[in-house]
Amino acid sequence: MNNKKLYRLLLVLLLLILVGCSNANNNNLESKALSESENVYANYSLKDIDTLYKKDKNYEILSNKDLTVFEYTITDNNGYVMDFGYHNYRGSFDIAQENNFLILNYGFGGNSWYERYYDVSNGEVSRFFERPVQTSNNLVAYFTVKEDTTIVLVIQNIFDSNVFYKEIKRDFSDFVIKDKVKVEFLDNDTKLKISYWIKPDNEMITEIIDL
Repeated sequence: MNNKKLYRLLLVLLLLILVGCSNANNNNLESKALSESENVYANYSLKDIDTLYKKDKNYEILSNKDLTVFEYTITDNNGYVMDFGYHNYRGSFDIAQENNFLILNYGFGGNSWYERYYDVSNGEVSRFFERPVQTSNNLVAYFTVKEDTTIVLVIQNIFDSNVFYKEIKRDFSDFVIKDKVKVEFLDNDTKLKISYWIKPDNEMITEIIDL
């Protein structure tokens, strides 16, 4: 076995170990992505993933010839691996540079998708965020549904919620979950301009919120 195949095998085994540690929480998005990698590993032959699909300075995506399975590797500016995994043909999938980060778009089918952010200069990796509506510098905005079904807009630091975390509570309609709202960070990220739907008639309003 050559060094590249051994390296890939070790990374896959690490992923499988992480899946086993994460499966206790089925709502954990990282666990879902790792489980996806586990399923790909179980159902596809890794030797068939030998076609370069997309490559840039900090990432490489390989695929099989049918484009039904993808293997991605993301590295920091020093060449160290930050993330590694698999995705099949169901749902959106891409890696792109935006602002100061690499962004992994990882969909599971339908109109749902998740994003993960990588600061390749400082070696930081974010959690998975479900359907984020906007990012700016180190902030991300997204909607979440509480246990009492209340919909809340969250703005937080991408890599550490202890640095900044704020919940915005309004009478949000569930349209904000079904469709992407318009969001813009203003004044060096001290304000947020957002257009959203409210109950009971799904009326659209626009508001500027101080952060």
